[in-house]
Amino acid sequence: MYWSPGGTLFSYAQVRGSVPLFWEQTAELIPGKQNITVIRSPEGAQPAFNKHFDELERAYGAVHVVNLLSEGKPGEAQLSQLYHLAVQHCPLSQVGEDESQDHALLRETHYDFHAETKGPGGYEAARQIRRYIENSTDGFAYYLAEESDDAGPDADTQGAARMVVVLQQEGVFRTNCLDCLDRTNLIQTLISQMATEAFLGHKGEYATQDFWMRHSTLWADNGDALSKIYAGTGALKSSFTRNGKMSLAGAVADMRKSVQRLYHNNFTDSARQTTIDRLLGRLVNQAPVLLFDPISDYVSGELTKRSAEYSSVQDITMLVGTFNLNGRTEGVDSDLAQWLSPDELGDVQPEIVAVGFQEIVELSPQQIMNSDPSRKQLWESAVRRCLNQRAQALRGERYVLLRSGQLVGAALCIFVKASTLAKIKNVEGSVKKTGLSGMAGNKGAVAIRFDFANTQICFVTAHLAAGFSNYDERNRDYATIHHGLRFQRNRGIDDHDAVVWLGDFNYRIGLTSEAVRTLIKKHDLDLLYENDQLNLQMIAGLAFPYYSEARINFLPTYKFDLGTDEYDTSEKQRIPAWTDRILRKGSNLRQLAYNSAPLKFSDHRPVYAIFQCNVSIVDETLRDRISHDLYQRRKAEVGDSTANLDSEETDDEDLIGYEAIEPGLPPASSDRQKWWLENKQQARADIKQPRAPDGHTTILNPNRPPNPFTPTTEPDWVNVPRSRLSSFSSVSTSPYEHVYAPSDLSSSATSTTARRLPPPFDPSAMPAKIGRLNIKDEKSSQRGETPPPPPPPRRQTGGMAATQAAPLTMNQAPLIPSSKSQTVPPAVPRPSSAVSQSSTQSKSKPAPPVAKKPAHLATAPASTTTVNNGNGYRDDDPSDRPPLPVRASMGLSTTSSGVGGGVARKPVGAPAKPPPKRAETLNMPGRQSPAGAIALPGMRPSEARQKPLIPAKIQRKPAPVDLLDSLGEDNHSDMGSWETLVPSTQK
Repeated sequence: MYWSPGGTLFSYAQVRGSVPLFWEQTAELIPGKQNITVIRSPEGAQPAFNKHFDELERAYGAVHVVNLLSEGKPGEAQLSQLYHLAVQHCPLSQVGEDESQDHALLRETHYDFHAETKGPGGYEAARQIRRYIENSTDGFAYYLAEESDDAGPDADTQGAARMVVVLQQEGVFRTNCLDCLDRTNLIQTLISQMATEAFLGHKGEYATQDFWMRHSTLWADNGDALSKIYAGTGALKSSFTRNGKMSLAGAVADMRKSVQRLYHNNFTDSARQTTIDRLLGRLVNQAPVLLFDPISDYVSGELTKRSAEYSSVQDITMLVGTFNLNGRTEGVDSDLAQWLSPDELGDVQPEIVAVGFQEIVELSPQQIMNSDPSRKQLWESAVRRCLNQRAQALRGERYVLLRSGQLVGAALCIFVKASTLAKIKNVEGSVKKTGLSGMAGNKGAVAIRFDFANTQICFVTAHLAAGFSNYDERNRDYATIHHGLRFQRNRGIDDHDAVVWLGDFNYRIGLTSEAVRTLIKKHDLDLLYENDQLNLQMIAGLAFPYYSEARINFLPTYKFDLGTDEYDTSEKQRIPAWTDRILRKGSNLRQLAYNSAPLKFSDHRPVYAIFQCNVSIVDETLRDRISHDLYQRRKAEVGDSTANLDSEETDDEDLIGYEAIEPGLPPASSDRQKWWLENKQQARADIKQPRAPDGHTTILNPNRPPNPFTPTTEPDWVNVPRSRLSSFSSVSTSPYEHVYAPSDLSSSATSTTARRLPPPFDPSAMPAKIGRLNIKDEKSSQRGETPPPPPPPRRQTGGMAATQAAPLTMNQAPLIPSSKSQTVPPAVPRPSSAVSQSSTQSKSKPAPPVAKKPAHLATAPASTTTVNNGNGYRDDDPSDRPPLPVRASMGLSTTSSGVGGGVARKPVGAPAKPPPKRAETLNMPGRQSPAGAIALPGMRPSEARQKPLIPAKIQRKPAPVDLLDSLGEDNHSDMGSWETLVPSTQK
């Protein structure tokens, strides 16, 4: 662009860019040895190519392509050929029968820069390009505007100058080389010079040498800036661009820059490319950023409700096939119609055909290190030829290759009908190695995903680990592929509406070779399928969860003698199996057929499946118009885009006002106003749960402090095995949050010991009165009476330890059983968590925090009435207080003051944690044998065989003490009776 104070404005536009096809480039250590890979067929790339030049034509007018790629380099020659083919098939390059090619909106000039400048003239010979493009230069012209002193019709503009367009640029040059740096910059400098000369000639002026030096310096600086961004060094040939000639110093500078580029390309270029991909949001592990806008959320919800207005549903047919080729190419010229044109299709032409190959090459060490793509191209041509022959016979549409991918021996090819190319977008491919712990590609998967209209579809072909008994390794291969195979924007396999797995999964039949062959002769496929490893692993949830497979009605596809229908007759006698499978997942998929084809040039048989897929087609124009109307309407209703939609709008907060309590502090926050957010935005964050390893699940770390600002080294998330997940209980009282207890508070929940039910209740068999006794009945229990036996030990049920019974201490004698019995409901069964916690098998477990009562002393269930304290009784109702129990006979002398007549005692508090003891043997002085049991209902006679022994009285002279009152000495509440134990709230 040029502007002069005299009122003249001149500008000229031209564009640059790489070849607009789908290709990739891998740098090598040797300069000039770039591996160029075309990742989409010419037919599949043509719609995107046409769209690209349509946009250029609408923006600039006619387009003249200047291609500077070399014919002497194989990779560049391939791109040039595909570029030329795409230009010929572009509608913009077509002209009428009576029109010249110069009138086309898209023209092409191929100028081999390296070949033209190879002679003694050097880069000076590049000026010869003028004669190839001068016609277009004259036709495109340039932009010219001049200042006019004409007065406008408005009185305010009288005397003010205005710009008048004199000439308009009618077209643009699009220049490209391989990287659009050095060669492109030099040719664009020459094109700019031609346009400037035309402008000066129109004005009748000539530029000085200083002007052209400044012009060359601008273009050289532009080339250096672009080259530093892209390649890390300055542009090559910039010396010629600046000075107009090539010198020895310029040649040395170019050599130095070449060495620098070699270093950057192999050691630092990956970081630069990663930065570019991150800015564009194209990294594999990069998740999209979600912006919170209440109005947009409202619009999204309304659009979902009105989806029928702008969307429609269409059913498409998909043919999926998989074939293990055993590294052979004899079948390339064979008729594949039995596999790719099965009778189940009838006259239907599938919109999508997905074909997966395994062992497309021999899995030799040489092939593993450097796979040969020529085999894949041979089979691509064979499949396309077979599909188009059937299409021609049906007078239908031809098929084109959308995309293909290869990982050593595994290959995946996607073919689509030509008419469906306009509906397909966002085509991506990815591979995942699983051989040699992910280092080799002899085993692994190839995946291709794309959007058909507004439905996301993914195909995965896999070759899993071989071996009869290696099903665990195959399960791990599946998990590695499922979790590790990622697409752009962190999309995984499960992030699609329809997923189809196909390939040689190598799962075998768990029977002997003789048994399998016998069942095959009987055609007993049901019994074979019952012993199929993949079927069993899917049922157990260890592989392909939530995937489905159609009923198998064909014989095992592995392993055959070549060219015959006989299963393996070699020395190894491999067991026949269904190694080649096709699985599906997606509510919009319906399988129509599942069978194998009798192609005999491999030791496998190919398998095919036919699916009907329900896809959603959205009218984007209508959807955008409805979305815009909803947004504007909602914005007018609520006032701004950050209004609070969760609660009713009130003016209360507007009346309160928010001011800082001290200078320098922010104002108070509310649900409508946050001091750390601008413009009254609300805070909301979506926390994604980390991915757990196989066999584990991720939960919040219960060991983290509740205050998130407390410094801690504990991680936010922890991984626990799924088998132990049931042993964790939530310690959160919120119904919307689950915070699990640490592992040291829960024991393994994998115990399968069945719990015994309590014995049926028989009141007549009760040995003592259970319940509360009046104080006046205590006369029947005096010191002089014979001490009763201790309570019978509890029987272990379901692994429950007997340590839950109250331990008998040296200062305490057993209670005297009453002669009266009282109706008592059976003991409430204890939860499984209590069973596991009371296990006596683990010596490292601490004692239970609260001692439990014996089952035969359990009281009736607590009342469900409202209480004011934590012990089950009302403080404001004295009549509701329970009477004191009968005092047990003590082996110690007590005073009468220990029992206050009629004085109500407080309910018992939580006693101190007693040390765990085994109930089978009471470790007391004078007792040398296990304690006997009093016959209870449901007990076996052998359990009550031994008579209880009276413990020997210990000769001590302790101070008179009330045992019940002494419980309060350790800050515990007094014991009133055998009440429901409530944990103490005292600190």
